[in-house]
Amino acid sequence: MGQKTYIPYKTRIIVTFVSMFFLFAGTVTVYQYQREKETKILSIENTLCQYSDIIFNHLNKNNDYTYVDSLVELFPVENLRVTVIDLSGKVLFDNAVRDVKELDNHGSRPEILSAKSNTKGYNIRKSATTGKEYFYFAKNYENLFVRSSLIYNIPVINQLKVDTLFILITAIIFIVFLIIALFVADKLGDSILVLKNFAINAKNNKEQQSTIIDKLPNDELGVIAQEIITLYSDINKAKNILSIEREKLNNHFQYSSKGIAIFNEKRENIFVNPLFIQYINIILTKSNVVSEDIFKSKIFKGVIGFVDKKLTDNSKGKIYNYNENIESNGKYFEINASVFFDKSFEISIADITKDEKRRILKHEITGNIAHELKTPVTIVKGYLETITENKDLESEQSDYFLSRSIEQINRLVDIINEISIISKLEEAPNHYEIEELNLNEILNNIKIYLGVKLDKKNIILHINLFEGVIITGNKTLIHSIFQNLIDNSIKYAGENTTIEINTYLEDDTHYYFSYRDNGPGIPEEHIQRIFERFYRVSKGRSRSTGGSGLGLSIVKNAVQFHKGVINAKIHKNGGLEFVFSLGKKSDRVNKL
Repeated sequence: MGQKTYIPYKTRIIVTFVSMFFLFAGTVTVYQYQREKETKILSIENTLCQYSDIIFNHLNKNNDYTYVDSLVELFPVENLRVTVIDLSGKVLFDNAVRDVKELDNHGSRPEILSAKSNTKGYNIRKSATTGKEYFYFAKNYENLFVRSSLIYNIPVINQLKVDTLFILITAIIFIVFLIIALFVADKLGDSILVLKNFAINAKNNKEQQSTIIDKLPNDELGVIAQEIITLYSDINKAKNILSIEREKLNNHFQYSSKGIAIFNEKRENIFVNPLFIQYINIILTKSNVVSEDIFKSKIFKGVIGFVDKKLTDNSKGKIYNYNENIESNGKYFEINASVFFDKSFEISIADITKDEKRRILKHEITGNIAHELKTPVTIVKGYLETITENKDLESEQSDYFLSRSIEQINRLVDIINEISIISKLEEAPNHYEIEELNLNEILNNIKIYLGVKLDKKNIILHINLFEGVIITGNKTLIHSIFQNLIDNSIKYAGENTTIEINTYLEDDTHYYFSYRDNGPGIPEEHIQRIFERFYRVSKGRSRSTGGSGLGLSIVKNAVQFHKGVINAKIHKNGGLEFVFSLGKKSDRVNKL
């Protein structure tokens, strides 16, 4: 919206005065002009009417048009034209035309039409007969019309011209009153001008109070202006103090990691930061939520109940505080409330999801790790105790116990390595080295590395990748994705099975893969949970195969690290199938 045009107060007074004067003077002038014009026209009409009466009386007595011309010459006017017309409009006589038979019917002439209805009529127009402009006057004598006309020349025009003296006098009066209005406007505008300058200086922080007050006129408006200036000065001092405190509060609100809102006793919003609105939108699972909506939700019933109770408490000089944690949409929030002396209150919301999930996760991981480590440690402990407590143990038995202990120790090492990979993916993903990788070479190396295990169970591995599949990623994580999937099939798919790894699609940013085996698969109800840490479809089967329950969790996190997505499903021909994508390029920063 554009800025309004500034109109000075003095200009408004002058424009108002001039407009009112012009309206008044214009109305009087138009009225006077019309009156004077009508008077002048009436004077000419009366003269022509007398001539018409004389001519009609002559015709009425003698009924002879012979001497009409001579009669007209006796009138004290020049170029008087006389026309006699019957009631049908036929011209009976015209002293300006020799043969009246050549004239058109005059019944439709304006002055004749006017005379028919009003006895008299006049009109100023050009004659169709002579081509000259006339002032026509017609009078109805019941049995005929007598029309007298004068050539509309300068003498007649001057005779009809309105006297301009009145307009001149009006103009002089206007100039006098305009000068008076300018003087009055200047006097009235002095105080307003001082206030305007004060407002501009105050806006630009250039106020000079003593100088401005000295310029005020000694009248009622000056007193009002002085009071306004003094009041403004007091308000400005208070405003400066308030501004400092408000700036502190704003900084606290804007840079706070919490969502904060302050309400008055009537629950009206005094101040709220954007984070507060964002959090209650998440908690209430609605869009376009405003801060006052927390008073309508059952989720906040605890804090609202506390606020309502303390607002009705008549005790003074004490601040009441409240705290609770709530969970909504998989996120955790800490709610704090404080009720102040003046019955206003503050509600703050902090997102503690990360801390809470980390606490829960650490609790779960601690329990799961303890559970996973307990079995191999117990086994190793048992074997070693057997060896140390039985000095005469045969070497074959001793070697057997030691080899089994080494197996369990290797299992412990695998579990620790897998936990380390997951922790690093979550806590410090940017510390993984990024490089260009040839996926065909990596899979061929994995096939060689796991060759003994595959041959032992007579498992056939088919690798069908597009030629030259190059991605930018971390070699260790890419290796973990495919090795864990193949290890999973070796452990659970059974003997004499087939594994297929295919690329089935490629676009500008991703390669798309499918991995499947034709083993027995798993019950469908477990599909959505197999990527959870330490989750096992069958605890007994996992124990017998040595699985830690972390392999597929590593796969999922490694795929996500490479900007991909992975899902599992039961293949239509049986067996478990994984469908996933890997980004061709990574935006991770190498910090090694």
